[in-house]
Amino acid sequence: MTTPAEMVDQYLKMRDWIDAEDSAYAAKIKPYKDAMALIEQIMLEHLNANGAQNLKCEAGTAYKKPYLSAKVDNRDRFLEFIKENNRWEFLDARVLKEPVREYLDIHQAAPPGVATETGIKVHIRRS
Repeated sequence: MTTPAEMVDQYLKMRDWIDAEDSAYAAKIKPYKDAMALIEQIMLEHLNANGAQNLKCEAGTAYKKPYLSAKVDNRDRFLEFIKENNRWEFLDARVLKEPVREYLDIHQAAPPGVATETGIKVHIRRS
């Protein structure tokens, strides 16, 4: 039978191997990802220079697709805007673990509308 010490040792060895393989894989594919990003940039420049939205060829299609990235950089101003203009659609309802944990400690139940699951996980680290 395998002892707990042997299992911890084996776990750490496997984790190290996976970390090394992940790093090696990331290093191996980096030149390809960089090359793909360069091709995307060149194709965007080509499409823009030619006033085109897309380019079709035998191998496939290159096309422009708009994107938007948004993040809150001033929480207080953003919340003030929402309240003053009644623009609640800008918010996403998510629950934070720590306030839920505190609520559970006090009330022995989850807040209304919130489902919780608790358990114990084992983590293994080096000594």
